[in-house]
Order: sequence, then C-alpha cells, then structure tokens
Amino acid sequence: MDRKDLRHLTKKQLVELALQLQRPDKTSRTSSKPPSTNRKQRRRNARPGGAKPGHEPHNRRLADVPDEVRDHLPGACDRCGGAFASDAALALIGAHDEIEIPPVRQAVWISDRYSAQQKHGDRHQTCLAHLARDTAFALEHGSDDPPLRFKLWLGRAFALAKTIVGVAASTLANKKRGLEKHLEALLCAPTGCDLARKLQAKIGRARDQLLTFCDYPGEVDVTNNTSERKLRPCVIQRKVINGYRAMWAAEAEAEADVRTAVDTARLNGANPFATIIGILARLRRKPPKPAAAETGGG
Repeated sequence: MDRKDLRHLTKKQLVELALQLQRPDKTSRTSSKPPSTNRKQRRRNARPGGAKPGHEPHNRRLADVPDEVRDHLPGACDRCGGAFASDAALALIGAHDEIEIPPVRQAVWISDRYSAQQKHGDRHQTCLAHLARDTAFALEHGSDDPPLRFKLWLGRAFALAKTIVGVAASTLANKKRGLEKHLEALLCAPTGCDLARKLQAKIGRARDQLLTFCDYPGEVDVTNNTSERKLRPCVIQRKVINGYRAMWAAEAEAEADVRTAVDTARLNGANPFATIIGILARLRRKPPKPAAAETGGG
C-alpha cells in the first residue's frame, strides 16, 4: 500500500490500520497458538541450526544379509534421452532396504461407529460409551421415552460387563438373550420424535456389535476408553508442535506403530522390547525392496 492508496482511506479505516500495526504478534501466551510457533529471539553470535560442517550422519544400518537384492537400472539418460549401451559404466547413487509389516487382523476390534473403524477384525464390539452419549443427547433434547429406555438398557449392559468374570456360562448366556430380546423391543418401539428415530437407527445398525463382549468374558471391554487414553499423548504432542515435522513420521506413522506395539504388549502382560524384537524377526522373512542404481553421464 502506497501513499496514493492511503489517501483514499477514510478516517475510520486509517485508525483501524494504525491499531493493527501497533498490535503485537500472537504468541502462545496471548492466543491459542502452540508454543512451537513462537518466534525465538536471536541470540548474539548464535550459530545457525541444522547439521554442522563435518558432522557424520547417523542412518539406519542396512541388512547384512538381505533376502533379495534387485538393481533398478534406468532405461534412458535423463539429460539427453538416449539409450545406454549394454556395457555402459554404472554408478550406484543410492541403496535402501525396506521391512514390510505383514497385515494383522484382530480377533475383536473395539471402536465407535465411525465408518473407517469398521471391518478391521473378525468380530466387532461397538463402544457403548459413545452410544451412551448419543442417548443422553436424545434424552435431553427429545420429546419421547425411547432414549430413556435405551439408557436403562445400556445400564444393564454396563452392569453385566463389570461382573462378567464371575458369572457362570449358562447365566451369562441367559442374560445375553434377555438383553437381545429387550433390544429388539426397543428398536421396534413406535416414536414420533426425530431424535429418537435417529437413535433407534444408529443402534439398530450396530445391533450385532453391542454384546460381543459376552462371548469373550474378561477379555473384551465394552468401551474403547483405554485406547483413547493411550492416544492422548500423541494428540497433545501433535497440537503442541503444530504437526509432525519429519515427513517419515507423518507418512509412515512410525510413532503410531511403535506406540501400538508397546501398549498392546503391556495390555497382554508381555515385554514391549521383546515384542518389538519378535515383530522385526518375523518381518525378515519377506524380501526388501531392491536397491537403486543409475548410470553416470549421458
């Protein structure tokens, strides 16, 4: 903006512009911005960041005995587009190996009703805590009694989950049948409330996933609260640093993979380090991706 543009501004616009110029920059102390976005004062005689001259890089060591090695040869020169002779000299410009993680399918997957969380396991247990919050909303803002009846039904399911370890198999089967019969009546109950109908439809779509915990006494929880508590440190870290700064962490989700292995091992009473070693040992059975090579000159 030059002087000519300033002359066309009204007095009110000039005052607003002056106030904007006097306002300090937003920081983590004056706004909701994360601390990582704060501008640090330059220290006198401070050295620039990054690796210093002569610094020896630290990279992951390649496998000593890979299962398979492949050479990637260019079909043509990237400068002139001409084909290479069969006896052309080759120069290695890079080498890497890759450990492929085999797909793991869980026996039971516990999650909310988010579509991306479906079909990850042989069986599925819908988080009843999420449905309880939906029920509470429909009960507070609705005008019919089905949400209250669903709340009572969920209360019975939670009570059964707390005492399921000491319940006999025949008693557990009877209680499960009673809950299924009661749920069937709730889903068919007539209602003129839109919120109640939406709640019926939502619970109806998950009806086969509500009582899966009864088939795994003491092994499957009725909520995914434990998993969400495990995710909290990752979420806090992402918010504080304003996202992952390393592309490998963002793309490969390396941190999420490590946290998943460690937390799952702890839940099963296993040693996390031994679990990771076992995973890496199984991964060695699959061949890595080939090394890259390119010819010199063109």
